[in-house]
Amino acid sequence: MTPWLIGLLDPKAKYITQLELLAVPLLLSSAPWLFRGQQLLWFIDNLGALGAMVKAASRAADCAALAMTTHCALAAFDVELWGEWVDSDANPADGFSRLGWSDPFVQSLRNLQPLAPIAASEYIWEPIFARRWARIYEYYRAAAREGSEH
Repeated sequence: MTPWLIGLLDPKAKYITQLELLAVPLLLSSAPWLFRGQQLLWFIDNLGALGAMVKAASRAADCAALAMTTHCALAAFDVELWGEWVDSDANPADGFSRLGWSDPFVQSLRNLQPLAPIAASEYIWEPIFARRWARIYEYYRAAAREGSEH
């Protein structure tokens, strides 16, 4: 998590739910040619993130904004998302969030080849595109904060 990204979020001790909510738009924008027009099954072990995604809302302004930004990404890429809760022990991605690169599952993936090379022109998380997503996120964060004040 970069300082730039942390600066967009509301200050807190942990950012687990926010990172889980960020996974889908990062995935979609990292390989749009792979996901455009597809149905995506998202296994997640964080009920707060799953609930925010289903409702496209949350009491936490930054989570609400991330959920709404994700729904914008889903619409932009014409992706249907189904979220399914799984226990943390059944989630292979969970180890990386706790052990990083030393996680045994992550280590087992070292020899895999990527699905397709990502050309620089196709990689949407270049700074200009990241700023666009940030503007969308900031718009929804402001809207979420205004809604919670009423």
